[in-house]
Amino acid sequence: IIFSQDNIFFELFSITVQLFNTTWHEMFAKTSDFNKVVDVVKEQLNMVFKGEKKISSTEDFKAALKAVPFSKIQEQRLKSLEKDSLPIIVSFQRVLDDFY
Repeated sequence: IIFSQDNIFFELFSITVQLFNTTWHEMFAKTSDFNKVVDVVKEQLNMVFKGEKKISSTEDFKAALKAVPFSKIQEQRLKSLEKDSLPIIVSFQRVLDDFY
C-alpha cells in the first residue's frame, strides 16, 4: 500500500479524517468528547491493521474501515466489560446468598 500511490500519506490522512468525521457523527459527539472519538478511531485502525484481510490499496483500506463502525467497537467494549465483570457478579451473588 505504501508504494501503490504517489501521495500515499495524503491519501491515508484523508481517509483517517473521513473516518474520524463518520465516527464523530455515529457517536453523536460534542467538543468535550474529542478524546473519546480519537480513542475509538485508534481502535478502528488497530482492528483493520491487525485484521486477517490483506490491504493492498487505499480502496481495500476504506472497505476494511467501513467494516468496523463505531457500533462494532461499542459492542466489543460491552462484551469485554461483561466478561471482566462476571467474577464480581458471581462474588456479589455469593455474598447475597450467604446473607440470606
